[in-house]
Amino acid sequence: MTPPFPAPPPLVPMTQIRCEVVQIVVHEDRFGPTVREVGVTAVPGTRLAVPPDAFLTRYAHVVAVGEDRAQVLSDLEAPEHLVELRARPLSD
Repeated sequence: MTPPFPAPPPLVPMTQIRCEVVQIVVHEDRFGPTVREVGVTAVPGTRLAVPPDAFLTRYAHVVAVGEDRAQVLSDLEAPEHLVELRARPLSD
C-alpha cells in the first residue's frame, strides 16, 4: 500500500517553470520494494528550466524493476515524493 503523501503544489504552466536548485532530498524511507536506483543529477545552484528555455534539464531519476508490473507502476506513481526538489523560482 502506498503511504499518503502531501498534496502536490498547484500546477504552473510549463513555459513558466524556471528555478535554481537549493537542495535535493532523497526520501529512502518512501521507496517501494521495486525501487532499485535513484540518481541525483543536479547540485545546489543548478538552474533548471523546460523547453524552450532549456533543451533538457533533470534533477534526478528513479529506476524501478520487478516482475509485478502493478507494483512497479505503484512505486513510480509519485517520484516527486521520493526525490524532493527544493528550489527558488527564477524570473530572469
